[in-house]
Amino acid sequence: MGETKAVGTILYFRLRWYGSISISNTDPSGGRKRRGVIFTVFDCSMKIGKTTTVNVAPYEKVALVAVVVISVLVMIGWFLDIEPMLSLIPNGSTMKFNTALLFFLTATSRFAKIKDRSLNAKLLASAVVLFALLTVVQDIFRHLDFFIDNLFVYDSYSDKNPGRMSPASALSFIATNLCLLFRNTKLSKGIYLQDILISTVLFITILDLTTHLLGIPLTNKGFFLSTMAVHTALLFLVLNIVLLTSSPDLNISKLIFGENLGSSLMRQMIPFIFISHFLLSLLWFQLSKASLITDDFAISGHTSSVILTTLIYVTFIASKYNRADKQQILLNEKIALTNSQLKQFQFALNESSIVAITDQRGIIKYVNQKFCEISGYKKHELVGKTHKIVNSGYHEKHFFKTLWKTINEGKVWQGDIKNRKKDGNYYWVLTVIIPFKDKNGNIYQHLSIRQDITKRKAVEERLKKQNKDLKNKNEEIEQFAYIASHDLQEPLRTLVNFTNLFEKRLSGELSDEGTKYLGFINNAATRMSTLIAALLDYSRAGSAKDFTLVDNNEIINTIVEDLSKKISETKAQIKVAELPTIMAPELSMRVLWQNLISNALKFSRENVPPIINIDYKQLGDKIEFTIEDNGIGIPEHSINKVFKIFQRLHPDKKYQGHGLGLALCKKIIDELDGNIWITKPEHEGTKLHFSLNQKTNEETRLYFTGG
Repeated sequence: MGETKAVGTILYFRLRWYGSISISNTDPSGGRKRRGVIFTVFDCSMKIGKTTTVNVAPYEKVALVAVVVISVLVMIGWFLDIEPMLSLIPNGSTMKFNTALLFFLTATSRFAKIKDRSLNAKLLASAVVLFALLTVVQDIFRHLDFFIDNLFVYDSYSDKNPGRMSPASALSFIATNLCLLFRNTKLSKGIYLQDILISTVLFITILDLTTHLLGIPLTNKGFFLSTMAVHTALLFLVLNIVLLTSSPDLNISKLIFGENLGSSLMRQMIPFIFISHFLLSLLWFQLSKASLITDDFAISGHTSSVILTTLIYVTFIASKYNRADKQQILLNEKIALTNSQLKQFQFALNESSIVAITDQRGIIKYVNQKFCEISGYKKHELVGKTHKIVNSGYHEKHFFKTLWKTINEGKVWQGDIKNRKKDGNYYWVLTVIIPFKDKNGNIYQHLSIRQDITKRKAVEERLKKQNKDLKNKNEEIEQFAYIASHDLQEPLRTLVNFTNLFEKRLSGELSDEGTKYLGFINNAATRMSTLIAALLDYSRAGSAKDFTLVDNNEIINTIVEDLSKKISETKAQIKVAELPTIMAPELSMRVLWQNLISNALKFSRENVPPIINIDYKQLGDKIEFTIEDNGIGIPEHSINKVFKIFQRLHPDKKYQGHGLGLALCKKIIDELDGNIWITKPEHEGTKLHFSLNQKTNEETRLYFTGG
């Protein structure tokens, strides 16, 4: 760093018009270190400007620093007479002091422009254009001499026009600095002028670099390029590439660095053209130089090989683009199909749903016609407002706070909302709100899709009222059951008791006919009491709400113990398979099995011991239970009657009962959302089936318990 600063000090006295430069990593204010370029610029009044740290794009920063460093080193080479610093190629052209100076001023002009010192930048660029223009005038009018060639140092290496830069260098400086002067113009003519100027400089530099790389002697390069050094051409190339990459408005920049297919083709062709054409030129030039072929044949061979290699490469690129074009056609067809489907989806959505789009604050940006039809508002009345315009006041503030919290977290919210139309009537909508996020994950709008569910809500309200009415009726039935079990039974018990008392006290005085009549009264009252108890059991059937895991084997074992006397008297055999444990109300299952087993024992054939088989099978989610006996059976024409209340197929004297057993079983199975039916067995008797759906039972449990 010290050496670079020393160079800057030397140049301060010799180049006071142009400034000094140094490289540093230290903030001049004494703060933390930062990387950048620190340079001193002099304004037009010749006063020393302040030292400034310039933040520029990395590629441009490096390029400009390289130009400045090389130009400073060349100027030092002239001061200290170090020939290798003046010409990189032995016995080649030297970079003149004036050339290095103008490079330094050109780079300084660009730095001033970056720092928004437009006046300083224009003055420096104009000075470079003027200096280069004077050089061109001297070349054209050879009798003129403005004494600028050896203004700072004397050129002792050149025989002809010592100290004067080549016409190619002078024209390149003029073109480059004119581009800097017209850099921010938006006029199409100014942009086209910059395109022409940059193209001219690029042509000159590539031509000079090619002559150096091919080893063409200075005497054969012509007056225009004979004194242009290789590092002069390189610096012009760097400066103009910087101009191209940092000027996106230029047509050349758009063509090379754009995103279109033509730009992609340019980026593929440029490296190939430069490399292949140079190698071919080198090949044919060396063959001619070695006298292996004539010069005219070398030109012909070079032309033919350039055409052939270019055609081959273009063919390869064309094939690649043809494949890409086919894929693009297929992609376009898919996009067209997708767009068509999206339009159909949009049509279907607009026809069936209320659609609105709001920004992240809830301001409505779009509504479809369905929204207007249902709400009664016109589009211009809704757009720019929030959904408060249709707020019914039905929902509490917490409801909408939860809604906003959900969608602000990027989640989808769904629920029923009661809104108000413009005419004051209410309507319900099933609403889905979907947050939309940008590429940074920030929510920028919400899509709301709503379905009009006003009719459904009305049905729900009716069902709710009907459920309430049904609940009241059930409570009335329970009260009736209480009355039937208590208030109606009490008079019957009184009647039976007084009949017995009357018969006991007047037993000797009553005639046989009177005693017979009292017996009729007693039996009728007893049957009435039993019938009321049976009706009470039927009304309560299936009303148990507590679903638990029920062990059917344990229940049946308990029932068998309770019926042991009857089983012993009839010499019955009850065969029970290993039954599953199910989810059901335990009391209901106990009543069910009690009635089924009692019926099988009751309706047995005379002098034939009953045989009862209980089994099951699993049918998917359903469990089907079977109870089969060898009793008197049920006539086929009466199978559908036995499940009705008070349906009896036999006289009371032979088979006692009230016709409620199977009706009670059917009611229990219906309450459990199952099925019960009878089939004819292979032998005599009855085969009864009932099935239960365990999933349905679970849903029934939730319904009854409100879980």
